[in-house]
Formats: sequence, structure tokens, C-alpha cells
Amino acid sequence: MASQRTTFATVVLATNSPLYAPILLAQAERINSTCAKMRLELAAYPSSFRVGPNDVDPFIDRILSQKNVDTEILFGIGDPMRITAVPVGLGKHAHPKIIGGLLQKMCYWLVDSREFTPSRNGWEDAFERVLVHPRGMTGFTVPCYDFHVRSPSANLPQFVERLLDDTDPNDERGCYDRLNFGVQNAKKSVSKPFAFVTMNPLHASQASAFAKNYTMVKSFIEQEHFCDAIMTGIIVARDIADSQGGLEQVLIGEFKEGIATAIEYILNDPFLAACRLWRAQEEGKVKIYDGDGLLVPPFFVEWSPDDLAEALRILSKARAFNLSPTLSIKKSQWEKTKIMRGVVEPVLTDMEKRQSVNELAEDACEYG
Repeated sequence: MASQRTTFATVVLATNSPLYAPILLAQAERINSTCAKMRLELAAYPSSFRVGPNDVDPFIDRILSQKNVDTEILFGIGDPMRITAVPVGLGKHAHPKIIGGLLQKMCYWLVDSREFTPSRNGWEDAFERVLVHPRGMTGFTVPCYDFHVRSPSANLPQFVERLLDDTDPNDERGCYDRLNFGVQNAKKSVSKPFAFVTMNPLHASQASAFAKNYTMVKSFIEQEHFCDAIMTGIIVARDIADSQGGLEQVLIGEFKEGIATAIEYILNDPFLAACRLWRAQEEGKVKIYDGDGLLVPPFFVEWSPDDLAEALRILSKARAFNLSPTLSIKKSQWEKTKIMRGVVEPVLTDMEKRQSVNELAEDACEYG
């Protein structure tokens, strides 16, 4: 079927995030032929598909549905543990393979609209509820794993009851503000503030306008147990990953090379990289589409160049990006990521976990 596939790569982004800046920069700078021609597409949100037992994670369904794999060269960029959502034995989805990683740290922060007063029992006791990403995503796994590390014998389902799924992982702050507005309008008595988990590095910066109204409570990215784990992987169908020679391997090689080069640009000069990306967006060179083929504004469309540069500077200083020139993954990183996922599996639904991490094929991840 490979000869019938498109001659360019469609790169499906799990979210519209600052963490994916190298991919947008590689497109904007046309770093090589593959990056210049690739089509960026934003996946639908998991929360919008929780209807019935036969639903499939929309990100996984897009990149691994056999009918799509037979006609397109698809690269999925998202939480590698979402491959546990692939239905087993139905024959409608291709086997997945992780061929590289974009981020090697869990880039999340906890923020609050008031001055934070630490609780003796941990940060979670200081808040009424904490807004997090849907359960199948790392934004849910990270606070749960942090709680588990501090209290390994504690009741995780009870902790999860304090968490509240947002409705749009690309608008954490908007979801949070709407929640607070609803509570105030209902005139409910809330003894503790709300907080939310964010993957936007600008939210953690004291140099941003955001800091005037919100307070960073916890920087998960700085914790040892969230380092050297794969937050964002490159997911492809196994027959594309294992194809010998041909167009697929050329596109895979050039895509990795282009992203690694864009990461170098960001590390060498975050401000210059931000200016290039911001200018490219103004010139219409950064293009992201939704599943219906409509253009989606990039995450920074309402930011200033300084805001974008600050976000990239934070990620560079934290050494969040994969520094391998081939974006390779170490076996130790894969195993650590699997352990984190295993902790939350008991509280996941069938849609979010069709199989456990222990059931994944031995070669589900390709090591460097």
C-alpha cells in the first residue's frame, strides 16, 4: 500500500502548544524539503469523544486508523502512552511505534489566582479542585504521579476526585476563568481557591503579564521524578517505521533532522527564534489545520515577540527539548514513562486504556 500513500507527511499535533514550537519553526524556516511540505493538523480533543464504549481516542484514531495509514504518511506528535488506547484485535487500526521524542521532561506547572499557602499535607489540600487535562493525557498523569511519589500508599481514586477535567487542553486559562466565573455567579461557598495544571511555560514566568493575576504554585518540570521521561513522542504506524528504503524513510529522516535543527535554533538564541516564528506567522508561513481543513491560529497568535521569546527561554533553560540530533529515545526513558502511566491506569476508562503498558509489544518504542 505504500506506493498509494501521499508523497508528503501529515503531522498531527495532539495540542496547540508552546512545547511544539520547534515543529512550527521547522515549517516556517523550511529547514528541508520535508518540513517545507509537511501539513500540520490539530487533533480533536479526547473530552469531545467520550460518548460510548466503542469510541477511540481521536488522536490515535486519526494517525493509526488503517484506512488513513493506507493512504497517508502520518506522524503523530503527542503523549506516547496514548498508544495504549489502540483497540486490540479489531483490525481497524495499525500497530503503533514510537520512533523518537520531542520533549524529555514533563513540562507542567500548577498555578493559582491567589497567593498560595502551602498545606502541611501537600499542595492538593490547599485547593478546592484542580483543573487538569483529560485523563488520557500527561496533564492528568503528572499531578497523579506527583501525589503517588509523595504518598505511594495513599488512595489515588480519592485524590482523583479533587481533579476536574477541562474541556479544551489548548485553553487551560480560559477553562479556569470560566469555572471561577460560574462558581461566583452561583454564589456557592468555596472555602479554598481553585488551581489548574498548565503546559504553557509563559504561565510560570514572573516576566509575563500573566504573573500579575496568577501565582505559580509548583513547577513539576523541575522535579527529579519528572526528568528524563518522554512527554511527547513521534508516533507512526509500524509498517511506516519499519519500511526499508523508499519515501517513508526519507520523510522520517528529514522530519527528525528538521526538528532537531529547529531545537538548536531555539537553544542558541530563543529571542531570535521567537522573532523568526512570530514574523513567519504574520506572513502566513505557519499553517495548522483542523480535521475539517480549516486554518487554526497558532498558540502565540495574540502574544508579543517578547512573550514568545520568554516561553522559549524557559523551555531552553529547563532543557526540556530532546537534545539528540535524531530525537532518539533511551530505553531508561521509555521504562520511566511506562511506570508513570502504570500508576494512573487503574483510574482510566476503556477509551483511554484499551491495553495496559505491560501489554505493549516489546518493540513499541524504537531506541537510539
